[in-house]
Amino acid sequence: MYCIGITSFRLSVKKGLFKGYSLDEIRQLIAYLKQYEKTAFAKEVTFLDIDVAGATQLKIGEDDFDIQWTFDEYHKLLEGIVKMHKGKIFNRAGDGVVFIFQGKEQADRAVNAAIRTNQALVDFNNKQNRLKSPVVVRIGINSGEVLMDKSIESGRVFSHILDIAGHLQKEAGPCRILIGKETFSRLKEKTLCKEAGYSEKDKVLVYTIDFL
Repeated sequence: MYCIGITSFRLSVKKGLFKGYSLDEIRQLIAYLKQYEKTAFAKEVTFLDIDVAGATQLKIGEDDFDIQWTFDEYHKLLEGIVKMHKGKIFNRAGDGVVFIFQGKEQADRAVNAAIRTNQALVDFNNKQNRLKSPVVVRIGINSGEVLMDKSIESGRVFSHILDIAGHLQKEAGPCRILIGKETFSRLKEKTLCKEAGYSEKDKVLVYTIDFL
């Protein structure tokens, strides 16, 4: 009864082939499809959202070449750190970038990548940054279950889990990591995290790691 593709299903609906089904059978079909959606496409992931704090102000009065060079090197640094922690780029927006982590210990790997980023920026600002002011970042991290398929490769996932990571990033101050409770609950190593109340936008319990 249920072994049909989406094209066949739509065609069956259009041709009225479900007219002979009872309401209970239709409900069973819908329930089956919802369960299949969850088992086939639900994935446990952790999103790491990073953006440069005060990026616009950072660029004012600077040489265009120095801006381009500094930000290119900055993104190379980020990508290298995330790759080392077995994450990958999910999408970009301006100077900000979202990384995605999957598989075992994904929450710990995401948090460790965030910590390493803040540590590495100290050396970056001393040796590679060609701008007058240091590059500092805001970071938000959140974990949970999202529905995704091959669209993940193009960064097309619409999920509250991803939204919360972005909101936490915006609420985090410079040199600060904000971690959602779902990520915190999955961490094996929690000693560096401090409870920081509830986030402004989503009202979720958050934890922080500060580098100031």
